[in-house]
Amino acid sequence: MRFIFPVLLFFTLLLSWNHQKEVSIDQAMQTAHNILILDSHIDLPYMMRREFIDLSVRRDEGHFDYVRAREGGLNVPFIAAYISPSYEDSSNADEYTHSQIDLIVSFQKKWPDKFMIVKSPEEINQKGITDTVMIVLCIENGTGLEGLVENVEHFYQRGVRYMTLIHSKHNRLGDSSFEEGSRWDGLSPFGEKVVREMNRLGMMVDVSHASDGTFYDIMEISQAPVIATHSACRHFTPGFERNLTDGMIQMIARKGGVVQIPFGSFFIVKDFFKISQEINVQREQFMAEHRVGRRDSATMKFVDSLRTLYSLNPGTLSDVVDHIEHVIKLVGVDHVGLGSDFEGVSMVPEGVEDVSGYPNIIRELMNRGYSDEDIQKICSGNFLRVWSEVRRVAESGRQESHL
Repeated sequence: MRFIFPVLLFFTLLLSWNHQKEVSIDQAMQTAHNILILDSHIDLPYMMRREFIDLSVRRDEGHFDYVRAREGGLNVPFIAAYISPSYEDSSNADEYTHSQIDLIVSFQKKWPDKFMIVKSPEEINQKGITDTVMIVLCIENGTGLEGLVENVEHFYQRGVRYMTLIHSKHNRLGDSSFEEGSRWDGLSPFGEKVVREMNRLGMMVDVSHASDGTFYDIMEISQAPVIATHSACRHFTPGFERNLTDGMIQMIARKGGVVQIPFGSFFIVKDFFKISQEINVQREQFMAEHRVGRRDSATMKFVDSLRTLYSLNPGTLSDVVDHIEHVIKLVGVDHVGLGSDFEGVSMVPEGVEDVSGYPNIIRELMNRGYSDEDIQKICSGNFLRVWSEVRRVAESGRQESHL
């Protein structure tokens, strides 16, 4: 009998060790290539507006190209036609938006064996996991509508499947989370019409960048689930209105929507935003004094020196997964996904430096005990479900209108 206890203890410890053994990156990589991975927000066209970039080969800079996308298992990126708030009072915002869409569509024409444009979750599911990256069009900033609600349908006909209503400045649709004060105290009357029109068409409504007031108005007016395509948890960044409060996350979930977690350190790491704001102030002063632009080499070198001076910590992929897990603890695994904001952020956490990094997130999720089914939901299933429901609501409305 005296030998039984040590033997039992040995096997107990052995089983415990096996249970706690970390998942290898090879296992995570295999999972990444066996499931569909969807990233709901990549800001590629804006950086390509001045020079051609060959996306068919590996690049030494930036976050996205075909080679790294396939390495990371990325199947479905939503590529955003971003419209700067500076176009708000111009007469060619609509024209510029179409030019951005033309640029995205050109990927398929230039590299037909690598990229294709898709327009529905059914089409994605039908094609399944292939070596061809399936691009979905979206618009970031409703400024491109030029105050005309009929332009929503024009963009939908071009293949745009969601629109981020606001960006960094108040616009005709509503108030931004970044700008102080209020223009509309939430959503404008025109913004209300746009939300209803998007519901009618089956275009998803994105609440990212909206002020708190605008968010609550959207939630009240929209008949369909809404999405936050690249918004993190304010729980980790108190006072940062660009991220979502716990209550907002719960409202999105109750409406059947999904929160897509971005990877930028700006959203993820506590205190990063505050330090970044100070750096932005000094950058603007430097640009004014030296009469240089934001992307001028002198400006970028100056900003790099400030980041070193402030010891700016970009965080790790564990910080990203903390945000994912916070949403899960609040509302369950059915209401969270991935919305990197790649090419739209300057610093990202270690481990998710570009589109080859999705397996690292999957590995972290697996090591935290999430099942393959959970991971599939996070990586694409949840977003595709919401997209399908938005389409169902639109179809239901069309049927009712014919009764």
